Amino acid sequence: MAQQGSAMPEHFFFYVGLAFILTHEMDAIRLKEWNIFPRFLRLPEATAYLIFTAIHVPLYILIFWGLIGPPAKVG
Repeated sequence: MAQQGSAMPEHFFFYVGLAFILTHEMDAIRLKEWNIFPRFLRLPEATAYLIFTAIHVPLYILIFWGLIGPPAKVG
């Protein structure tokens, strides 16, 4: 088992996979992939871009919070 703070070598492939997923999600914005969702087709392009991008902020927060976890209680 890895010591505290040295999880990277133990979970190397997990972090590589996570990097690919996050890169894919950023690339989805560049490629305007919101057009695959029917509700977004009715919106102006700028509005669809803002909503699609804004949805990714809480998604990333949940991913990283799930990885890091809540703050540890001291004492």
